[in-house]
Amino acid sequence: MTLSALQADWANRYARNARIQVIVHTHAYGAVDVTPWVRSAAWGNSMGEGAPSFEITLNDARHTIAGKTIAQQVNVSYVADPTVLLQWANADDPWDLLDTGDWVEIVVNYGTWKAMNYLGWLDTVASADTSDPLGRRDPTTTIEGEAIDAILDMPILMDSRIAGLPAYYNPYSELLSPAFASGNPGTIAIAAITQAITACSAGYPEMPASLMVRGGPTVLLGATGLGEISQAVDGFVPEINARWLAPFERKTIREFISPYLGVPDWCEMWVECRPEVPGAPESPHIPKVVYRMHPWSRADWAALPVTDVGLSSHSLKRGAGGYFNWFFARPQYLPEGTESEFAFIGESPTIPIVDLDEVRKFGLHPLEPSLRWIDPLTMGPSSAYLERMQARLWEWWGIGHTYWQGSLTCNGWRPDIRIGQKVRAKPRRTDLTFYVESYNHSVVTDQNGGIVEGKTELGVSRGQPGDWVDPGIPPQTILATGQTVEV
Repeated sequence: MTLSALQADWANRYARNARIQVIVHTHAYGAVDVTPWVRSAAWGNSMGEGAPSFEITLNDARHTIAGKTIAQQVNVSYVADPTVLLQWANADDPWDLLDTGDWVEIVVNYGTWKAMNYLGWLDTVASADTSDPLGRRDPTTTIEGEAIDAILDMPILMDSRIAGLPAYYNPYSELLSPAFASGNPGTIAIAAITQAITACSAGYPEMPASLMVRGGPTVLLGATGLGEISQAVDGFVPEINARWLAPFERKTIREFISPYLGVPDWCEMWVECRPEVPGAPESPHIPKVVYRMHPWSRADWAALPVTDVGLSSHSLKRGAGGYFNWFFARPQYLPEGTESEFAFIGESPTIPIVDLDEVRKFGLHPLEPSLRWIDPLTMGPSSAYLERMQARLWEWWGIGHTYWQGSLTCNGWRPDIRIGQKVRAKPRRTDLTFYVESYNHSVVTDQNGGIVEGKTELGVSRGQPGDWVDPGIPPQTILATGQTVEV
């Protein structure tokens, strides 16, 4: 079974059988399957900054549901002290024992195929109690938290006043020299992300034992490393003499590593649960960092999976938010005390791509992202390399103002749709193809995790008729003399 086959036959076969399983992995009481008590659940994920969240509403844990008690739902294999099981079983309200920092796993079950769809940690536990006109009480507990993607938005932990913590940290120092020596973009990226997380977060968030070992694969987090390079990165050679962080400079892991990895101007990066074996969606799912260049070219775009979806509603717009008429790859090099012909900021051996006719009509709308990478052939910011990267900017943004972006609400629940894929829908009079940048699921469930009611909202961009609109050849460029020429 491939993911494309699942998506193609979702409405006819899998939607009827899909159900969810919710497991709370506690640090103190082991893994607890709370599925029979789940009343509703909502969760999401996105590409880029801003940690996605989850919210799960649970019925009263003191009730026996479907012949099960909450004490029977604890996986005792991961409980070292049996006395804690008595605490759980005898608690006035077991939900009171859930704690900040416990982990929540949502598994989507497509019949015989189970796949971890979501992983996050708990932030808050809220209690509510209502009653109907007959005085019947309806107590519920809602647990909320952040998706595992939030690990990239954690502040780096460093402070010279605390024993064992670094006063500053350079991710491209001795620890990463083997990765740089390999010259492999994937090796460098994985090493950078892993090193930032393991060395800068003091091992937080700690995973409960029930998540670290599942009688099989180890979840790829923390010291075990994590990462998936799903697309080659063009000419990735980071500028090695990177400036060290100043003492007490506070940044998140994403803020720290993104400039070196070219995120978000040149590449995209997010965390989601994916098959342990790439291309085998039925294999156990584990959290992975997905890091790749934007699908700039027509060939890259065509290679992305596309799924047809029906819509119940949409909210889209197009226009100036994606409009640029000046494209310039600005080299940014940060030497450490040594000067070279390539050590400069704000100057470039290349020439911007500009549409002067558009500038005269609408004013200047520049796109000038910095580029810390260097030409792998010359080990410098050669004009040919920078011009190639500028051409990619034009391919991606040259007609950005004509693309639709916003949200699509699907007919029903679509947990099979992933970030970084394409969907084809008809929000207006013609079919449009969109790029998926986020999703939010919300479901109402029965006692077995079956979906009584569900919907999926997709955050999308680059909506265009057909599958590809060629931006054409950049119309003009500017020479150093100020003259314009056709290119």
